Amino acid sequence: PPARRSRSDDRHLDYPGAGHLLRPPVTPTTLPSTANLVSGGEAAANAAAQAQSWIAIRSFFDTHLA
Repeated sequence: PPARRSRSDDRHLDYPGAGHLLRPPVTPTTLPSTANLVSGGEAAANAAAQAQSWIAIRSFFDTHLA
């Protein structure tokens, strides 16, 4: 994790081949940009990262917002 992260429970998730913007997993991954944003990455890597990161996000919400 980057040095700026100082909490023991912080997590840095890295998804090789994925772009810079991960959307909810129901969002199409075949277009790496919108009219205002270029995400980049490969479609398959973006799809996998979206699915995996959504699990982590839901887990975070369950833990901290319960």
